[in-house]
Amino acid sequence: MIRIIEAERVGVLIAPVLDRLERVHASAAAASLPAFQTVLRARGVPDQSIALFGTLTRVNPASLAWIAQHGGEMVQAITTEQKLALRFVLDRGFREGVPPLEMSRQIERFVGLDKLQTRAAVAFEARLIEAGATATEARKAGTRYAALSRRRRAIKIARTETIRAANRGQLSIWERAADRGLIDRSVTLEAWIVTPDDRLCPICAPLAGQTRPLAGTFGSTTPSASGTGRAVFASTPPIHPHCRCALELVFVDDPGVVIDDNGILQSRGAL
Repeated sequence: MIRIIEAERVGVLIAPVLDRLERVHASAAAASLPAFQTVLRARGVPDQSIALFGTLTRVNPASLAWIAQHGGEMVQAITTEQKLALRFVLDRGFREGVPPLEMSRQIERFVGLDKLQTRAAVAFEARLIEAGATATEARKAGTRYAALSRRRRAIKIARTETIRAANRGQLSIWERAADRGLIDRSVTLEAWIVTPDDRLCPICAPLAGQTRPLAGTFGSTTPSASGTGRAVFASTPPIHPHCRCALELVFVDDPGVVIDDNGILQSRGAL
């Protein structure tokens, strides 16, 4: 019981901080289109060609299109109706600049626990009864435990699906630019960018700086106690839930760009 109450208090204390961080992250993701417009100009693409390519606003229409077709596909244990509701929340979030933490509060209303979380909630109640709690006490504590689990799942879905839509939309813009001749595929790569801090996970760490052609596939391995983890692949982040990675364009003909023999970006150019 004490552990649940402490978790709730921590959630209340960190929520405003997380909300501010999520707003910064959402603003950075939304700014990807104007940033790409700057890249095109720096590469010598005339404004007339950029105008033909389309108006680059803060809301990436490619991300909205991806949400409409694929939003929630990777979320397990949800119904078709729940998936449609999730797409509505994601679409509104992108259009109105709603940060993922705020979106998660809406997602929490219609997405329940997954199989593992349900089993954990049942096991939690059983352990309380074994420790001497009455059935009523265990049920009340289990209900609160399940609510916290549902909250955590909603946050995970909101963050992961937001990052997925932003990166998929960004990749779509890059590919359209290449198809229209605004960037040259022969000198253009995408590089996997990690957040190099103490939260960097063993799945993403080996991907740091890896380069691929546009729409290429990146691969890593999940950690395992046996030493033989499961291979995972992705064309864009996220490669796992709560992944904080991103992609960036790299032009091999830019001065200062250095890519080693293993295809790892060692130095970036001026852009």
